[in-house]
This record gives sequence, structure tokens and C-alpha cells, in this order.
Amino acid sequence: MVKRRTVIVTEDPKLHLVWIYDRIFIKPLPRYIISYAFWRDFIGDAEDADRIRRAALGYLRTYLYLVRYESDFRIAQDSGLQLIPTDITWEQFSNFASDLANITDYDVSARYAYGEIRLTRLNFYAPFLLRKSYFQRVEYQYGTYFSRFYGPVLFVFGVASIVLSGLQVAVAVDEPDKNSRSLSVVALWWQKNGSLRSEIDFAS
Repeated sequence: MVKRRTVIVTEDPKLHLVWIYDRIFIKPLPRYIISYAFWRDFIGDAEDADRIRRAALGYLRTYLYLVRYESDFRIAQDSGLQLIPTDITWEQFSNFASDLANITDYDVSARYAYGEIRLTRLNFYAPFLLRKSYFQRVEYQYGTYFSRFYGPVLFVFGVASIVLSGLQVAVAVDEPDKNSRSLSVVALWWQKNGSLRSEIDFAS
């Protein structure tokens, strides 16, 4: 609330505590995950029991930091969010959360060794680490999608304009030495190539 972010409820575990601009995604606390029978019957004998247990413990521990006070608890139980089941009392949650304080970073998966993660950063590294074009797409309008390319494109045009202007100045200087002739050749090639590309772009 202090950071003035809008809470977006999601059921996708990978988006839990991922934020972008003024939005943060939070996965509600499922009723089954606070059940002893679930941990005993479904996680205890699973093939990837250790991996699942570490991920579940890390997810549970996030609520220790999300809900620190009774006011946080009331917000989490708000009808518009329903992050925590409404039949759980503050006293019950406090007793449950006190055990979560004993969970260390070693007990959780690597993801939950960190807190909130910026989605724009995840999308930036996704092509290199995940071999995907993005981690999670949140913009579905072309205007918003292409707006992120405006900065790099303007930067390239700015650099090209400066280089071309510098070459034109160098050609204009009347010093018929070897260096000036080389600059003249480069400048003419740049102008010819740039003009040809402009004509092709215009024709297309």
C-alpha cells in the first residue's frame, strides 16, 4: 500500500510477487496448502518431493512478510482480493505464521530467496536464460508494444546523423591529403548507401 501498487490476483505461481510499474501480482493462499494432510499425502511421497517442498515452503514464507500486522490481514481478506480464506482468524494466522519464521533461505527454492522481482527485468533476460522472447507478456496493444523500441531507434538515428555530419565537415575541408581522400570515399559511400536505403524504404 505504501508503494501505491495495484494488487493483481493471479493463480499462476510464476507471477507471485512479480511487479511492473504500478502493479504487483500476488497468488492467493490456497486452502489446501495450509493443510497437514496435503503435505503428508501429496508432497511426502511425490517423485520431485524435495523440489516441490522447497517451492511450497518459499511460497508460504512470502505471506510471513506480506501480512505482518492485523491491518494487512484485513486487507488480504478483503472481498476484492481474497488472498486469505475468510474463515481464518487473525489469531489462527498469527500462530501459523510464527512457524514460517523458522524457514531459512536454504529451505526454499532459489526463486524465493528473493522477494519482489521486476517483470521488465525478467522479460529482458528471458531470451538469454529461458530461450523465450519474454517471461510474461502483459501488453497486448501494438502502440504500447512498439513504444519500447522508440528509445533505441532514436539513439541509432542520432548517432548516424552525428557521424554523417562529421564526415560532411571532413569532406568540406580543403586538405587534399591521403586522410581526407579516405574520408571522402567513406562519406560518399555513406551518403549513397543511405540514399539507396531511403528509396527502398519509401518504395516499400
